[in-house]
Amino acid sequence: MADDPALHTHYGLFRDYVKHEDDLIAQRLSWNWTIQGFLVTAYALSFQKVLEVSQRVNASPCTPSPGGICVPPTPVEQLAGYHELSVLVHWMIPAVGVIVSFASFLGVFAARKAVAQLEFDWLRKVVRLGHAESAKAVQKYYDRVIADNELFLPQLTGGGAKHAHVLGFLPPFLTPLIFVCIWIAAWWFNRPHPWF
Repeated sequence: MADDPALHTHYGLFRDYVKHEDDLIAQRLSWNWTIQGFLVTAYALSFQKVLEVSQRVNASPCTPSPGGICVPPTPVEQLAGYHELSVLVHWMIPAVGVIVSFASFLGVFAARKAVAQLEFDWLRKVVRLGHAESAKAVQKYYDRVIADNELFLPQLTGGGAKHAHVLGFLPPFLTPLIFVCIWIAAWWFNRPHPWF
């Protein structure tokens, strides 16, 4: 089995596909981080502007009029553009953040499914079993081939450590979910009405 040049060629093809999926994951995470950076900046600047306007309006309890009568300031909610800015801060930016994070998560999940299929197809190729065999039976046979050192090729993923590949996929899966939690928390703690 180890001297089969066709097997080495097929191994290279499968590894190239795995590298391609890994590159897709890196690209999806990169654009997620980039967009999240812009959204966090926009959120912080917009939220700061809402607080500045509120503080400025509420700084003086009243404005003296020409007749000497104290006129209370216009409520912040009635200022021009305040409602639009409030909607942007409380709804739009967090919603876009959640959508982008979820799309990134789906992209990583799709790539992981593709890698899992490649792993299974590679195991079937090495083991030379038909489609009827279960993934567990194929993996068991492949583990024996690796243990007996019959195949001088590393496993397709994980570098030979069974759980390294699984642990390596945790950060790509968790970072989009963490951003979803952050945006939901930002919406929850800064929502305009406590009963909403």
